[in-house]
Amino acid sequence: MRAMKFLFAVTCLSITSLAQQGPFDSPSLEDFQALQRKMSQLEKKLVLLEKKLTKIEKKKKSTSSFSHDGFVSKKADPEVLAKITLEENPTEESVRSYLAKIGKASQNQNSFSTRDVQVSMLREIPSKYLKLVLSHPGHSLNIYIGYAIPDLVDETHKDLVIKYLLQHDKLVDSVIQYDWVDDAWASLLIGLKRDNHLSRKWISVVAEQDKEDGNKALLDYATRRIDNETLQMIKRTSLPKAEIKKAVLNNWKMNQYGHEWEVSNSAICAVQYGDKAALLKTAELMMSTDEDQSYNRKRAWPIFSSVLDHNGNALDWYKANKSNLLYDEVKEKFIIKSEG
Repeated sequence: MRAMKFLFAVTCLSITSLAQQGPFDSPSLEDFQALQRKMSQLEKKLVLLEKKLTKIEKKKKSTSSFSHDGFVSKKADPEVLAKITLEENPTEESVRSYLAKIGKASQNQNSFSTRDVQVSMLREIPSKYLKLVLSHPGHSLNIYIGYAIPDLVDETHKDLVIKYLLQHDKLVDSVIQYDWVDDAWASLLIGLKRDNHLSRKWISVVAEQDKEDGNKALLDYATRRIDNETLQMIKRTSLPKAEIKKAVLNNWKMNQYGHEWEVSNSAICAVQYGDKAALLKTAELMMSTDEDQSYNRKRAWPIFSSVLDHNGNALDWYKANKSNLLYDEVKEKFIIKSEG
């Protein structure tokens, strides 16, 4: 369309230029035919240019998109990935090459999904080459390897799974599936002590064992990173309430001025132990109209409501009494001072 508009404009200018010639040099039939040939040639070039521009735009749309906050989501070029294939009975070398090509095509990504084609591509690799997959040196494939490995692991891979568990935390699914928890215990504890972004399953499987060393590692993790789901798992262990409270409140002290997501998660936990600053933050979350916080508001509402000794609507009760509240350790709720 843009090319045709440009062509129309050029044609109009050319005709106008011919028409503006003096009365004694009127354009001949040959002049118009020459102009027509030039216009035809130009039209063909512009059509080709339009096709190239359209192709570039489609490619950009398929590999990146903008979120409402300006974040640019980058994906691998689907045309490049489509050209990467694995032979029917691959050798070790061909698998290495296959992994390297997928990794190179994915190296500039910043957005990942279980529905991305790289996941199904990795699942095409025979399970006998699992070690090659797990030991692949490129970081660009780590997330996709995590998505794909549950389909590659079988009961013969215990040693491999334990060896690479700390590098690929999704392997915890296989640890649970094949009951390798005792064998992987040391690695599970190391992960809790040094990682801040472990899966719910990792935390859950340690909490379910309710062992002294595991519980200690859970407290260490909770001091660094906490959310209500993690807190509820820890509460089901035999850990003393006072120790859990200390870890949660220490986390709140560390994170109450950090990233909004961490602040909200920490406040939702700390408010359950009577922290008034956490109550204020949770109430602000409840009153926020920010759409980005809608998920946090939904998660926080039952907790906010449960820690208030209220009648009727919890938020209305809080607004009416916020300056006159204290925490009752017996009720484990915020009450109006005059009632204490």
